[in-house]
Order: sequence, then C-alpha cells, then structure tokens
Amino acid sequence: MKHSMLISYPEGFSLGWRGATARLLDLAEGLASLGWNVTMLSSRSVGQHDQSAQEQCFPGRVIRTPFTGAYPRWIDTSPKLRRLYRGTWKIFGERHYYERLALGWAERTEEWFPRNWNLPSPDVVWAICTSNLNGIVAGRKLAKVFDCPLVLEFQDPPSSKGNRLHTALLAVFRQVLRNSNGVVTTSCSYAQHLVDTHQISSAAVLPLHLSFSQMSSERVLRKQEEPLIFLHAGSLRTDCGRNARSLVAAFAQLLRTRPECQGQIRLRLLGGGDGAQQARRLAEASGIGTSVEVVPEVPLEKAEEAMDLADVLVVIKYADPLFDMQIPGKLFQYLAKVKPILGIMPPATEAAQILAASGLGLVSSNADVEGIAGNLRRIWEARNNFETLIEPDLDYIAQFSRERMANRCHEFLLRVVDQGAQRRVADGSGHVIAIRDIAS
Repeated sequence: MKHSMLISYPEGFSLGWRGATARLLDLAEGLASLGWNVTMLSSRSVGQHDQSAQEQCFPGRVIRTPFTGAYPRWIDTSPKLRRLYRGTWKIFGERHYYERLALGWAERTEEWFPRNWNLPSPDVVWAICTSNLNGIVAGRKLAKVFDCPLVLEFQDPPSSKGNRLHTALLAVFRQVLRNSNGVVTTSCSYAQHLVDTHQISSAAVLPLHLSFSQMSSERVLRKQEEPLIFLHAGSLRTDCGRNARSLVAAFAQLLRTRPECQGQIRLRLLGGGDGAQQARRLAEASGIGTSVEVVPEVPLEKAEEAMDLADVLVVIKYADPLFDMQIPGKLFQYLAKVKPILGIMPPATEAAQILAASGLGLVSSNADVEGIAGNLRRIWEARNNFETLIEPDLDYIAQFSRERMANRCHEFLLRVVDQGAQRRVADGSGHVIAIRDIAS
C-alpha cells in the first residue's frame, strides 16, 4: 500500500549541498524506495545558492510558496528591502521581532497552501526544524487542515536570540511538541533532552542520525611518493564556533618539528566560507601557505570524489556547549569512506563518541593545538599502513546507512499512522493521537 508524506520545510535547499540537504535527500529517497510518495513544501527560493540542482535530485514534487515570510509582496522580492522591513518590527519590541521571524511564513502558508493542493490528503505531515519554528508551526497547522498525524524532525534545537529560544516562542514550541504525534531527532542526546525537559514519552521519540548512501567497498592505496592529503569538507567560520585556526597552527607545528613533511603533506579546505580565507591567511603568516589549499563549494558528487581521493578526513565541530547535542552531517559521510578521521571537537560530545566507536577517529578538543599536532604526527608515522592506526568496526558503521535509516523511519511512521487511524475509529473525535496522550 502506498503512503504519502508532506514535508514542511521552509528553508528547503537554502544551504546548498550541506548536511541539511544530504539529510533531506537521504530521507526522501529512502522512503521513496519503500513506497512513499513524498512532497516537499518550501518557501520561495532565495539566498546565494541556485537550488535547481538540488530540486532535480529530490525524488518527488517540490512546491514553493510565492513568499518567504511576513513581508508585503513588493518587499519580498528584494533581500535589502526585507532587511529594512525587518528593522521596522523592532519598533514593536523584541517579542514582535522574533515572532515575525519564527511564525510569519507559517501563518501565510496556512491560508495559501490548502487552496493550492490538488491531491488527496497526505497520510502524515513531516515538519522540519533547523533552528527556526516556521517549519514545525506550519506543519502543525497543515496537519490540522488535513486531519492527519504530525511528525516533527529536529535537525537543530530551535533557537532565536543567542542560540536560545526567545521566551515568547517557548510556549509555542511546547504546544507544537505536545500536539505532535511523533518526534525525530538527529542525535540521541537531543532526544533525551526532549524527554527529560518536556516530559514526553521516550516511545514517541526516535533518534535517527544522519546517514550515508553507500559504504566504500575497497580502499584506494596511496602511492608513497604522493603527498598525504587531509580534507575538510564544508564551510568554515571565523568566530569561536567552527574555525580552522587550531588546525592550521597544528600543521605549522608539525612542519617545524618534522622537516621531512615539507612538500609531503597538504591540507585541503573544501567549501569556502570566511573561515577558509582566514585559514589561508594564517597559513601564509606561519610560512606554510603552500601546504594549505582553499577550494570553493562544489556539487555533492564532486565533494564525494574529493573525499575518496583524500587520505585523512577532518571534521570540526562547534566548540560552544549550546551545540553539544548536534552532530555534523559530514561525519556520517566520512564514516562511509572507512579511512582515518581527524576530529576537532569537545571529546565528551556524542559526535566524539561516535567517532571513537567507529574505530576511525582521532579526537582532540578545539583549542588543543598540541593534541591536534600529536594526532597529525601519529597519522604521518602510519601513512604507509593505516591498519596500525585505525580499527574500523564495520557493523557499527553500517547502522548509519541510508537503507537502515529509512527502514527505521518507515516502521516509526507506520506506527504513527496506525495509531492515528485507531484513535479515529475508537472515539470518533476526528483527531489523531498526540504525544501528550501517549505520555499520559
């Protein structure tokens, strides 16, 4: 029996090919292979990325609203005018400002979308949160319109100011959470946080990590005369959250203490961002400019090729404790390559624990230049035989495949849909079972 899903995700492919896009495509493609018809509802395409390539990869329809948020039509077409108009919201206070940012698209979509939907009601609405509440609030409204279950996916914890949810929106978040029919998180730590903080049943929450499409079946041996390539895939920033300053300093230390590495080791930063340019300047100032290469963002398949060609993969996670419950999406793509992974992140985080369990990771904290340099030396010394350095647990790594992720998600969704159908038959309420009912 075919099932249908409507995904409420206003940001859509606005981040290009980054982790959120990989997650969305893996989810949609995995469910499509199991017989689901998937439609995504997003806002009008804006931003620095042409999103047509990502849309073509999506295994279903993409419906875009003709608006991006709570702006008049003549303002909505210009990023500069939108910024100016947003400034007027501050006149009415901080609460009004953050409510417009978090709820504007959802409120307009509630009126616009049902008039432009010409298919049978979906079996479930899947609403995605990547820090902004618009997606899940719109999802709640549409689930009520179509009288179908609502599943929330938290790719990131919701936030507004200073990475914390504004007080005025916290009540809205709690209401949507308790009136949903299931919750999916991309980390076990955030799933546990929701259970502990919001008193919802653990049975209603599914931790579903990001995934990879295919594990490498064989390793390409490096030619000994070729340089050892370290690759970081993804944009970098200049602030204290996610930057390459410690990594560049550790590379400079390695090249000073091991002169034989000169010309034999390279750091490739793929994905750009202000932080990549900062890393290039730091490398030049440290005298290792020829060992650091900055490459702009490339399509997903090109990034995969770059990972295949690299000897060591580098993942840098935000050092801020507010991000401890988040796991970089590229980490799972890296696992599929079954090669050494240099992790720069707080060692106590779930991301570091996954790297350790995989048998592929060498982890140091973000500010620990000595520790990073030590791991670089270990990798250099094992460059001709990485089997002395890593012990991959292939069974553990395989659990993060797209196929297994899709199967777990499929079973969870069938349970949610079935519970909703049982509730309608049982009491004739016309409303599907919600988390608050499961919890009680």
